[in-house]
Amino acid sequence: MSDFTDIYKEYLILQYYGKEKATAEMDLYASEFENVFNFLNAFLTEFDLDQATGDRLDLIGKIVGQPRFIAGGVPKFFFGFDGNAQSLAYGQGRWRLASDTLADSALMTDGQYKFALKAKIAKNSVSAKVITDDDREGMQTTISRLFDKRAYVVDNLDMTMTLNIDDDYPSDDVDLLVNAGLLPNPMGVEFIINYVPVVP
Repeated sequence: MSDFTDIYKEYLILQYYGKEKATAEMDLYASEFENVFNFLNAFLTEFDLDQATGDRLDLIGKIVGQPRFIAGGVPKFFFGFDGNAQSLAYGQGRWRLASDTLADSALMTDGQYKFALKAKIAKNSVSAKVITDDDREGMQTTISRLFDKRAYVVDNLDMTMTLNIDDDYPSDDVDLLVNAGLLPNPMGVEFIINYVPVVP
């Protein structure tokens, strides 16, 4: 019997105090109340995006509207020439056939999924019409937070924006967001990805 149940048993009125049936009924109610209390108490940590794993992340994904399966989110690397970011040297990259797609579909790992969920939440809530903050959080603040202060955006004023990302940031994470269309941006504006040293 827990302290929670013992506390509730103290609320029995005097004529039922110490009676077997009344005590059993109070035990039943108190144990159900305790289950509800424990569930609600654990809810904040169980569904905290930074701490959640596995099926908890999948539930958050349903709420946010981002499935764990991502179609065409993982780029393939083929044999190619210098200057192409997605090419590998002879013997490392595979030959591209006409039937090959440029990316594979995959289930995201927990780490990738958390990153994608944060991006989806940011995309749903950011004020994409301005770079700086107005009545809502602006693009600059959102991108900086999403990439741990290792990225910033520049409006090129030609329907493109340059996303400057620290050159040692994992490019797989960036490719995931770009290929899945999860980067927050104004409608019709394309991102140009630029890897540069970024000092936080």
